[in-house]
Amino acid sequence: MKRKKILLLSDLKAVIFDLDDTLYDCYEQLVKPARRFAMKQMIEAGLDVPFNKLLSKSNELFKQKHTEKELYIKIVDFFDIKNEQKRKSIIHAGYYSYYNYFMLKKPEITPFPDVEFSLDKLRKRYKLFMLTVGIRKSQEMKIKALGLEKYFDRIYYKSVDYGADKKNLLKQILKDHHLQADETMMVGNRRDSDIAPANNIGCFTSLIQHGEYAHLQPINDDETPDFEFKRVSQLCEILVPEKGKINKIFVLAAGKGTNMMPLTKNIPKVLVKVNDKPFLWYLLTNIQKAGYKEIFLIVGYKQAKIKEFLKKYGFKDVKLIEQKRLLGTGHAVSLLHDYIERENFVVVAGDNLYSPGDLEVLRKNDGYCHVVGRVDKHPGKYGVMFQDKDYLVRIKEKPKKLIGNLVNTSLYKFTPEIFKVLKVINKSERGEYELIDAITKLGGKKMVKISKIQDYWLDMGTVEDIPEVEKFLKKKHLFRNKHKWNS
Repeated sequence: MKRKKILLLSDLKAVIFDLDDTLYDCYEQLVKPARRFAMKQMIEAGLDVPFNKLLSKSNELFKQKHTEKELYIKIVDFFDIKNEQKRKSIIHAGYYSYYNYFMLKKPEITPFPDVEFSLDKLRKRYKLFMLTVGIRKSQEMKIKALGLEKYFDRIYYKSVDYGADKKNLLKQILKDHHLQADETMMVGNRRDSDIAPANNIGCFTSLIQHGEYAHLQPINDDETPDFEFKRVSQLCEILVPEKGKINKIFVLAAGKGTNMMPLTKNIPKVLVKVNDKPFLWYLLTNIQKAGYKEIFLIVGYKQAKIKEFLKKYGFKDVKLIEQKRLLGTGHAVSLLHDYIERENFVVVAGDNLYSPGDLEVLRKNDGYCHVVGRVDKHPGKYGVMFQDKDYLVRIKEKPKKLIGNLVNTSLYKFTPEIFKVLKVINKSERGEYELIDAITKLGGKKMVKISKIQDYWLDMGTVEDIPEVEKFLKKKHLFRNKHKWNS
């Protein structure tokens, strides 16, 4: 390993990313189906072996660290194929169909949830490059389908025919852009082909622990990275430090959702399906993209269903707080006192969706509470806000007459002062402790500022809102669950 500066990341100027299993789940979305496809083609080419037996053997052989090309040779060796012409035909069928699966089948792929938001943040500070190995046309198609071209200053391709060693191409990137090795970081998921060559020439290195190689341990110093992460967003925490930003966010999700009946008869409102996914999935995904480290759900009605949802969709770090008595949003926020140590925090309504950018803006610590508003054509559906310059004066909930059009979007940033006020508010006419009553009290003391939605806000308050939410998400190509290939 070439000697490099001791973690002087302040000198870093560029980040080079691998593609497969670094920026999207290549193993699950492409490798597994491609290998199955290759096994079928080998059988069609004359390998007289049951499919499941062949697939099992291929997986066993690959775990022995054979390259993909070696894999097909080992398979015909294991099944004792003697005829040389037949051997070549079977090997070619497997190898060709595997590497061309992407072009032949045009599967649907999507980046990891935090990738695009993370790349957007990184490119504002560093030059970004991609270095990818494979059939060039196939790799180009994948990058286009993933929608990642726009984040990179340049994309470098290396043909798989010449092996996976990236050392010379890494040197070429440094030369092309007048970079020193210790001004550059390589990010990839493989110790042997991503980390080792970059370490060898003196670059910083970060390993993304994902894919079929994640379990492998380093066999020498070159394969030991400077950093190891599970997600690209964790790399952002190192390269784009966010000193003093708010990390705790609380999602109000305890209500029964009576306006959503009969859809909420057996599930909480936040789990109502939107474009085939529970609404809460979209909100939690954007919260993660915005960089929040500690996410809490205040739950009550049908909370067991929310636990099942978190497990199914992999939100394992989200914590639950039970609101045993459903006494309103003010009561729900008062329960958070034990989770706050003299720090500011963010609260959102679980049946509203906000963009990652609008969520991220509230992470700033400025000593004020904030209520986020938006000018709306139908203000009577919401709480209307009155302001004095940047400060909130009061909120009038669902006025019958037109008194203003700046409405409350139920996105808040609070200081610990909110807990003092929550102790002294009274129940409303509907018998609940209303959060907006506490906010209005603080507003009278010039302690609440109004921020405004800059990107998008979607309210799913009633059954009638669902088609509009679905239409908006599809039209804007948000949360592209499936990325169609372009022919």
